[in-house]
Amino acid sequence: MKIKSDFVTNSSSVSFTLIGTYVDESMFSEEMKKKFEDEFKSDMSEFIYDVTRGEHIIFADSPEKKAPFKSYNNYDSDQHIVGIAIGKVPESATLREAKLLVGNKLSEIFGTDVKAELITDGWYDG
Repeated sequence: MKIKSDFVTNSSSVSFTLIGTYVDESMFSEEMKKKFEDEFKSDMSEFIYDVTRGEHIIFADSPEKKAPFKSYNNYDSDQHIVGIAIGKVPESATLREAKLLVGNKLSEIFGTDVKAELITDGWYDG
């Protein structure tokens, strides 16, 4: 059996499993909100994409592999999610280790305390 462990999408739906967090406005430090005020107010999904673009996690036992952050938002509900795809986590890493690394990196990026979790979600646009 084949298992798709990254984002899966077609023209009307998307589903994914990642280690990350649901994002809302309260997660950003006041300093970050002021620094990016115009962008922050105009489009939250673009803002999240921009502040996490190029950011990644490197696992200690696989330093040659980078796990890049991905972001997604459900336009129907204004729900935003950011994290790393579960398929990018090395098999030797524990879920606890991955959640700590992702949470710490997101805390650093957003300027507030972020607890990462295992998220499986999806949306249908039809």
